[in-house]
Amino acid sequence: MDWVTLALLASLMWAVSNLIDKYVLEKWLKNPLLSLDVIFFVEIAAVAIVYFSHGLPPISAMNLMLVVIAGALGMMGAVFYFMALNIEEVSRIVPLFNISPLFILVLAAVFLGEVFTTGKYLGIALLIMGSVMITLRKVESKRRFHWGKPTWLMLACLITGSVTRVITKYLLRYADFWSIFGYLRLSSALVLIPFFFMTRKQLAATAKRHGRRVIGLIALSEVFAVVALCLFTIAISLGPVTLVNSLGALQPLFVLVIMVMFSNFFPHILKEEVDRHTIALKLIAIVLMIIGTVLVA
Repeated sequence: MDWVTLALLASLMWAVSNLIDKYVLEKWLKNPLLSLDVIFFVEIAAVAIVYFSHGLPPISAMNLMLVVIAGALGMMGAVFYFMALNIEEVSRIVPLFNISPLFILVLAAVFLGEVFTTGKYLGIALLIMGSVMITLRKVESKRRFHWGKPTWLMLACLITGSVTRVITKYLLRYADFWSIFGYLRLSSALVLIPFFFMTRKQLAATAKRHGRRVIGLIALSEVFAVVALCLFTIAISLGPVTLVNSLGALQPLFVLVIMVMFSNFFPHILKEEVDRHTIALKLIAIVLMIIGTVLVA
C-alpha cells in the first residue's frame, strides 16, 4: 500500500478510537485519566509483539535518546489530552486537533526540509478548513468555550504530538519502521508507569461498579489507536510527514460517517442530531476535504 492509503486507514482507526472513547466517557468513565492505565498494558503488549516477531535491533546513542524523547512527548500529549477532557466537554476540545497540520508544516519545513508546491499547500489549507467546518455544531450550553486551562492543555498536546511525529520521521531515515515503532511504544509505556500506580485502584473500583466491559472497551479503543499509530509510522516512512499528517484532517469526516451510520441503525449507542443548516455546512466541508485530499495526494 502507498502512504496515502495508509494515512487514510490510520485516520479511520483513530476515528473509531475517538468514538469508543466518547461512548465510554459519556456512559461510565468520570475520570478520563483512568484510560491511561489500560493504555499502559496495550503499549506493553505492542512492544512484546514487535520484540518477538521482529526484534529491537540496537540503534545509535543519539537516536536512542531521540526515541526516548519522542515516545515520552507522544505519551505526555495523551496525558494533556485526557487532562483537558477531565475539565472540558469532549465536543469543545476535540476540534482543536484540526490545527495540528499547521504545527507539523512549520516543524517539518524547518527541521526536515519538507517544502512543497503551492498546490500541496492549498490542499492542506482545504483539508484544515473542511475539518473545522465539519466539526462545527450549535452549542446548547450557555457556557461558551473560553481560552483557559483546557485550551493550554490542548495546545501542549498538539505541540508535543507534532514534535513526536517530526522526530519519528527523522528516525525513520536510520532504522526500519517496526524498530522505531517498537522503541516508541516502549518509551511511551515507561512514561505511564507513575500514572498506573496513581490511578490503578480507582480504575479497579470503576470496573467493579460497571463491569469488565468498561476495561474491554477502553482496551479496544487503544488497540485501534495503536494500529493507527503503526499505520501512520509506516506511512511517514514512505511519504512526507507534512502530507501524511494533513490527511489526518479527514478524521472528523470518518467520525461523521460512522455517527450517521450508528444513528440510523443503532441510535441507542450513538446518535448524531443535525438540522438542514448543519447538513449543508457539512456537505460543503466534505467537498473541500475531497478537493484537498486530491491536491495533497
